[in-house]
Amino acid sequence: MGRPARLASAVATVLVTAAVLGAATPTQVASAAPAPRRATATQSVGVVDIVASLADGGWAAGTGMVVTPFGDVLTNHHVIAGALSLTATVVSTGRTYTATVLGYDRSEDVALLHLTAATGLRTVSISRAGVVAHQPVVGVGNAGGTGGRPFAAAGTVVGGGRTIIAQDEGGGTSERLTGMIETTARIAPGDSGGPLENAAGSVVGMDTAGAPSGRGPGYAIPIMRAMGIVAAIRAGHGSRTVHIGASALLGVAVSVSGPALVLAVDPDSPADRAGLVQGDLITSVAGRRVGSAASLSAIMQTLHAGSRVRVGWTDASGAPHSALVTMTTGPTV
Repeated sequence: MGRPARLASAVATVLVTAAVLGAATPTQVASAAPAPRRATATQSVGVVDIVASLADGGWAAGTGMVVTPFGDVLTNHHVIAGALSLTATVVSTGRTYTATVLGYDRSEDVALLHLTAATGLRTVSISRAGVVAHQPVVGVGNAGGTGGRPFAAAGTVVGGGRTIIAQDEGGGTSERLTGMIETTARIAPGDSGGPLENAAGSVVGMDTAGAPSGRGPGYAIPIMRAMGIVAAIRAGHGSRTVHIGASALLGVAVSVSGPALVLAVDPDSPADRAGLVQGDLITSVAGRRVGSAASLSAIMQTLHAGSRVRVGWTDASGAPHSALVTMTTGPTV
């Protein structure tokens, strides 16, 4: 596919905002939690600041958690969506690394990165216990996307099992997330991917969504659910929702709905080298029929950079064509 729509503004705060189904209102929850403060050194262990350079020329900032000493980092998928390149700074050492995508589950808003040449890193402490109502928690993250020592937002657990409709700050991209932890902690833009810690400093969830002002309820993915996806990615177990490796790029822009009609071809892309041009209709990829732009997107989700597949299409006159195409690395979708 071609470049994705802009998912975060150039001023780079990448927390989604949330409308809750059947939970407390932002005003009710805001009054119950103190303002965030700078995190302590202990709360910052295993926390990284993530900066994504986006395909549209903008940038976005978020947070991640080191889950292995050799540089595997857990974060939200929406933190890296649309990214052409990623860097991550380990807060406790100040060292910055290039990050690559090991895999992601867009439906669960979970992604796993790897910090190039990282060794001996301190990891976050993972709690295998669940949460209970009124339990004290602290949401830690890169609030505001400014980097440096993170902020800590104290609060309590309101409940678990929440379903939310999360929307990016631009109002364009939304997703339905289930089984979320709701807290009074003031999770702010930039905190996405950071740890929600219990009183012992262990991670019980991953900060994922909050009110646009950062003064409403905060929501986190239960950490053991996120770690289950991490395990699948590290084992290379792709599925209908779990994508292994970086996103594959064909290099075409197609119609948003209806048939996969080529609107533009990126110069020197796999599609360009195969001979596709504006006005062609893509009919198959990797032996699977392409009946619509949506089905093309679904097929591309199963492919990886370096995949060599056959692409079929018809030209404007209706004549069929096909070519073997090697996918290159594209923005995370």
